[in-house]
Amino acid sequence: MIMKMSMLKKIAVCASAGAVFASFSAATASAANDDYAKINPSSYAAYTDSLTKADKIAIAAKEADSAKLAVQKKTSGKADADGSLPDFHVYTATAGDPVAAAIYSALMYIVKSAPSQATIANTVKNDFAKIPAYMNARQSQCRYVLAGTQTLTGFRNKISYDINNAKVPTFLRLSNLSRANWYYAASSTCALVIGISADKTIVRIADPLSGRLAGCPSYFRKSAAFVNGHTTNICW
Repeated sequence: MIMKMSMLKKIAVCASAGAVFASFSAATASAANDDYAKINPSSYAAYTDSLTKADKIAIAAKEADSAKLAVQKKTSGKADADGSLPDFHVYTATAGDPVAAAIYSALMYIVKSAPSQATIANTVKNDFAKIPAYMNARQSQCRYVLAGTQTLTGFRNKISYDINNAKVPTFLRLSNLSRANWYYAASSTCALVIGISADKTIVRIADPLSGRLAGCPSYFRKSAAFVNGHTTNICW
């Protein structure tokens, strides 16, 4: 009997810990869709499997361009523009869906129009891996592609390419952020990078959960190294 009770207590503790990791903290639970909090590696695999030969060639070319531009600017002594995309406005996630709100914000900036957040959410269904296809079908300024975890150099170069060359925001999928260094705790959320400092050490974040979560600003700056350490996927 004692052994059974001990086992039940362990199960209860594990279940409780799993529930905390699988969703936003109690303070933010009402602001997010629990489905999005479940990190699904198969989404990334499905995205890569769907790519055509032409897609893969274009992605490789974009990777090469971002690395080449980074080297050219470094050797020439020219730094990236310090600051953010001009007049970028991040829209609050009206239904607590940060993916739909991030897409809406990006489209409103790039082409000045977008389907409603509800329409976007109904199509994308909180799946970060669906952002590239959705964005690429509605604008031509940037060919968005999905990537997994990055070295710090790769992370900085991709963001710099988006901000300073394509003039578009970068989408980040962020996981397990600490309240000590962020404005809320979340196992998975979506935010936009809209600026990078000249030395690429600081990025400016636009958070669509602002306006829904107490104390979360719409725009804030963080260390690129810190943000990269909590990024599970990047759409750039």
